[in-house]
Amino acid sequence: MKRTFAILHALLLVGCSTGAINTPESQAGGQALQECLSSVDLYRMSTSCFKSELVNPDSEAFVKATNHWNSALANMPVDEQLLAHVLMNNIEGAKAAIESGANVNATFTNRIIVGPDALSPETQKPVLQIAAEDLDIEMVELLLVNGANPNLRRADTDVDLFTGQVRNYSYRNMADGTRIHVSGLDVLELAIQYGLTPTAVSLEWLDQALSVTYGSTGPAMLAAFEELWARATPAVRREYVEISAANRARAADAASLRSAERYKRRAEADALMQQHNESLRRIGTRICKEEQGNLSRILYTGYVVGLAAEKVQIRVSNAVPESAPSVTLGGFRESIIWDYPSSWYMCE
Repeated sequence: MKRTFAILHALLLVGCSTGAINTPESQAGGQALQECLSSVDLYRMSTSCFKSELVNPDSEAFVKATNHWNSALANMPVDEQLLAHVLMNNIEGAKAAIESGANVNATFTNRIIVGPDALSPETQKPVLQIAAEDLDIEMVELLLVNGANPNLRRADTDVDLFTGQVRNYSYRNMADGTRIHVSGLDVLELAIQYGLTPTAVSLEWLDQALSVTYGSTGPAMLAAFEELWARATPAVRREYVEISAANRARAADAASLRSAERYKRRAEADALMQQHNESLRRIGTRICKEEQGNLSRILYTGYVVGLAAEKVQIRVSNAVPESAPSVTLGGFRESIIWDYPSSWYMCE
């Protein structure tokens, strides 16, 4: 769970100081503090030491939780310290870890980052990817400036660390106190400045994003695509063309299938309508019709007694208000009419 480092100085566990009233809130704060103090790994500390119960920076509980976090962090390898600061969006802490020798290209498993219940817990993820996925542009730049490799990926068939975020956006609280809007495109442009080169999958991903991009971001995204295209090797360009062609073929097949499905449903509906109309053209069939009267809707009941090319002859035998079906409409008289069968339906 992402939190700004300011939270470290703004949260506490309520009700843990001497003489506090034993309220449900203080009990929850005390329990949260115990969970924090019993945690030693990064994942458990990050999820237990900064819970919503921790709201009073002047409390003894806050001091204990913060001291435990800082003490545990100080005893971790410097690479894990960097990871902790990246997860907490703590730019100053990340700078200190880098100055202490942290590897800006260090990778960690999802198990360490988001816990043992993470999807694919053993999958490796570099700290640069964590910052990029969080659109923490200040952290991304810090890592890139200090030598983080923007081209880290498990395989050349993977999308790069940045293009996959290009349609996302967020608001960031910067270290100087300002609040800015950050898009995935901003982070991608930054990575391009620091040497990002594309895979074929990345180019196709960006191409797909371009197809649904509107407004002022369109030209910037196109410029990013063109810059990455210029950096692509001939092999990557060929693979991109092949992927694009295959995707277009799949899209065309899907569109054709949808069209065929629509045609099939339309044909089935037409067949049902024809069957219904044929049923309404059988001599002796009891049919019904509803029309709006002066005060309520009127239900007419009749029988097919004759046929013509398009219309049927109907003996209208009854008319009742829809709101009182047991009462015959006043003044109604049985009559013979000609009408289109589509205006009527089979009575239940």
